[in-house]
Amino acid sequence: MYACYNFDTPVAAPSKIVYRSYKTINLEALEHDISEVEWNEVYSCNDINEKVEKSNEIMLNIFDKHAPLKSFTPKNHDSPWMNKDILTLMNRRDRAQRRAAKSKRPDHIQAFRQLRNQCKQEIRNAKNRYTYGLFNNKQSSKEMWKTLRNIGVGKTVDTRTISIPANDLNNHYAAVSSVANPDRIQKCISEYESRNVVLNRDLFNFTYVLPEDVASAVLSIRSTAQGVDGISIHMLKLCLAYMIPVLCHIFDFSLQHGVYPDIWKKAKIIPVSKISTPVLPKDYRPVSILSALSKVFEKVVHKQISSYLNEHNLMNESQSGFRKGHNCTTALINVTDEIRASIDKRKLTLLILFDFSKAFDKVHHKLLLAKLRLFGFSALSIYWIQEYLSSRKHRVYIDQENVSDWAEMFTGVPQGSVLGPLLYLLYVNDLPPVFLHGTSDLYADDLQYRITFKPGNECEAINHAECDILHLVKYSEDHNLSLNIDKTKPIFIGSGKYVNCLSKEIPKISINDKAIPYYDNVLNLGVTFDQTLNWGKHVESLCKKVLSILCQLRRSYLHLPCDIKATIVNSIVLPHLDYCSSIMSDMLVVYQIKVQRLQNAAVRFIFSLKKDEHISPYFDKLGWLKMDLRRKMSQSLLIYKVIKDKSPYYIYKKLQFVSEVHQRNNRTSSHLLVIPQHRTVKYSKSFLVTACKLYNNLGMYALMHLSYQVLKKKLKEKLVVINNI
Repeated sequence: MYACYNFDTPVAAPSKIVYRSYKTINLEALEHDISEVEWNEVYSCNDINEKVEKSNEIMLNIFDKHAPLKSFTPKNHDSPWMNKDILTLMNRRDRAQRRAAKSKRPDHIQAFRQLRNQCKQEIRNAKNRYTYGLFNNKQSSKEMWKTLRNIGVGKTVDTRTISIPANDLNNHYAAVSSVANPDRIQKCISEYESRNVVLNRDLFNFTYVLPEDVASAVLSIRSTAQGVDGISIHMLKLCLAYMIPVLCHIFDFSLQHGVYPDIWKKAKIIPVSKISTPVLPKDYRPVSILSALSKVFEKVVHKQISSYLNEHNLMNESQSGFRKGHNCTTALINVTDEIRASIDKRKLTLLILFDFSKAFDKVHHKLLLAKLRLFGFSALSIYWIQEYLSSRKHRVYIDQENVSDWAEMFTGVPQGSVLGPLLYLLYVNDLPPVFLHGTSDLYADDLQYRITFKPGNECEAINHAECDILHLVKYSEDHNLSLNIDKTKPIFIGSGKYVNCLSKEIPKISINDKAIPYYDNVLNLGVTFDQTLNWGKHVESLCKKVLSILCQLRRSYLHLPCDIKATIVNSIVLPHLDYCSSIMSDMLVVYQIKVQRLQNAAVRFIFSLKKDEHISPYFDKLGWLKMDLRRKMSQSLLIYKVIKDKSPYYIYKKLQFVSEVHQRNNRTSSHLLVIPQHRTVKYSKSFLVTACKLYNNLGMYALMHLSYQVLKKKLKEKLVVINNI
């Protein structure tokens, strides 16, 4: 028995692209017209919506004159390097092939082979010239990645026709905005509202917007996406000098009157497929596009709120997401160093990774506002944030002819916004204290819980963990958050001796009466943790990833110039090797060799070298450090940032200078860092111990006054010298 099924994928229908040609604008004429505009109509309006509507109308009228909207239907050029000469040669090759197949004469077969080889060589040369032209000019990181995706390297956006109606997609995205247990959440809100606010500081109030803050916000936006108002960031940058007073007026009016424009609350959603063959609405990821003006405004507001929070140290130090000086590397350093410290004390660690489903979309507005009052936000600032969050709408945009109706969001912070992530951090800022027995680390909506225990006390540790999990479940239900039990991953981590002694009959952790199995390895913020922190599984996945990229590059771009190939490798290969490498000083030698071979393979690709050819001189030509030195460079630069900025605090507070410990010291030793005491080799290779040794050995105390780029150059020279000794 057999069955036949047609798997033909639908071809993307030709769609028109509407755009403005900013390159052809006469800047002098544009500047003259914008300087002649009378903005009194905007200043005299008493309604924020009218102010924004009038300013948008003026802007659009000016740009309709100097850069009118145009439309075109893009053509699919599968081979942009193809030209008429190659097409002619291909026709000659095909005729020769037909003649040779028909006659079977040796001279005809030889003639076909010569034309075939000539045709391949011409195509290869044309493709190389085309690719060389793409990378020959200096490009920003964003342009580089765009170019790489255009030539088929890396992940590409699925351009097939979306068969699901736009309204169905929009209803699916809007369904996330819901309240699971209104009575319970209302009780939680009443509890927060009943708390007395006792502050030894002034309440937070929005201040008047400064012109330099507006200019900085406009210039910092790189996205060219255009919201529903039709105003792009490119328009603002072209007439920024004349728009700053108007924007300051609109922003100040909004902040001082507690209002927010309705048009800035509307989002355009572009569905992007998450899998290769999307069928259901859940297979599409919503990409929310907001107005460029709203993003500028949010950046200004974000700066004021962040300054207040940082000045009074109100953010929980265990939160590493969306905070200056914090990133995935610092978050994982905190976790791995604590685990290694436990190993040093002959203890085991139970690490549990939790996942919240659609956490940003579940934020309850009234509960958030009640919490902001406890942070010291004034009544007017809270009212403004309420206006900012309420009556948000979105619609799905597939193309100009396939647009959904508007749907309103009742919960959540706006996706794609600047202010939304900060409001979420404030919403869950009091989450870590709910754990009574263990400690937690947050990276945005990713939660890590760990509890340490002595071997033999596994059951007691599990009971304590389940007690803390009950508090987490209660907190989640009280805050309208949904804990994804299926993605909860517990793992025991420790020395090989104690991990092997763990009983196979250890009771499983239970969440809402569902048993959760233990894992041998887990993916934590992009890094694979195993039970002994030997990084074997992580190196294995790294090898698959890097070698597949190099294989793809060799297949199409082996004959490019070396400088172009080096640029490509720097963009898409080395970031994988460098990601969170600072936490892996304790990697086993066998895995260090494998990682180094990956870098060697990248060098061989750049210079088209054979497998047995010595490559050390080519590292000098590229100016690259080998992986061990790159890891030390990364650790040195990170400890420099931590000491200079005193951030993140959970790393800075563990550092001690000799002058803080010993009363008697000389001018040199007083600037050195105290090396933490360590018993095991595992903890001796932790970030804290390794970075302190590097700081002292490289004499970084004498380089702290240098800028980051100058310091990087000096450290590279010192590391090379030390490595050659």
